[in-house]
Amino acid sequence: MSMIANLPGRLLILLSLALLAACGADPEPPRPSAGEAPDLSGVVLRVGAPNKIGNRPYLQVAGQLENLPYRIEWSEFSATPALLEALRGGNIDIGGNGGSTGILFEVANNTDSGIKVIAAGRAVSTGAGAAILVRGDSPYKGIADLGGTRFSVVKGTGSQYLLGQALKKENLGLDDLQLLHLTNDAALAALLAGHIDAWATWDPQASVLQSHPDLRLLGWIGNPDDSWTIQYASQQALDDPGKRAAIADFLGRLAYSTVWVGRHPEQWAEVSGQLTRIDPAVMLGIARKTRTEYGLDGEQRTALEASFRREADFWRSIDVIGAAPEIPRLFDHRFNERMLEATRRARQTLGETAP
Repeated sequence: MSMIANLPGRLLILLSLALLAACGADPEPPRPSAGEAPDLSGVVLRVGAPNKIGNRPYLQVAGQLENLPYRIEWSEFSATPALLEALRGGNIDIGGNGGSTGILFEVANNTDSGIKVIAAGRAVSTGAGAAILVRGDSPYKGIADLGGTRFSVVKGTGSQYLLGQALKKENLGLDDLQLLHLTNDAALAALLAGHIDAWATWDPQASVLQSHPDLRLLGWIGNPDDSWTIQYASQQALDDPGKRAAIADFLGRLAYSTVWVGRHPEQWAEVSGQLTRIDPAVMLGIARKTRTEYGLDGEQRTALEASFRREADFWRSIDVIGAAPEIPRLFDHRFNERMLEATRRARQTLGETAP
């Protein structure tokens, strides 16, 4: 009997690996154990928001900013386009809490921007995205009455898209209005002075102005099918293993928080009211109207892409963008399962059964 046959099993394995290495074969690298997590203690995740009521208040009131394994640097921007510019320039890693309009313009104008949609929260409430305001003594009763009116909406915003969709349902189009594109402050002054007849704007301003004595809410526009809360990341951050792991953790915490806030809107309204200096009662109305949950099943992913495609087609139809972007290439769904699991866990914590 040979000497090799008489060797103990452990020595035989080691000898076999050595022979493989000598023949140029690489043994499989060691894999982390199932429960092992990467060390994120040196990672700084730079997170942006387009306003003061972005992701941070959700995470804060749900207790999800405690015991973070990495550090977050927060940045606030005046609007989504500025946030996307910061992503493109490498000044932040992730950010969001707005709709789809900004990213559609981004990829239409910067095909190599490297920004991906990494999460989309679906509306689980009314999905109202913008409000149409008129003067208190206005004769207009509904959207069907708006033909020929002097109407202001900020150009290239989600509100303009929602206005176009709302008019279409009444067999009207943007060309049926005397359309102006004033800033929100200028539009408010013009409406109160009688220089325009109606104005479309978004929250929190829309909800605040409902109580204005000289204004009246004509109606909310938007629907759940086109209401998505979008989170973005730069390709640079996604390619970095440490940042990628931190992003996965962050999105899981965000998914948990949005469910929690949906069941505790008063606490979110209190914190957001302090940040924006807006009456918490107004913020509570916003919280109840804009409930969002993350993690999409296959049918919801299809609906998300269809919603993006509808909006892209709208902007092309009025010559705001040229060629339509390749919608599927906008998305990176690798974190979806993490968010689905966090949403389920939040429901279980709250004693609920998943629908």
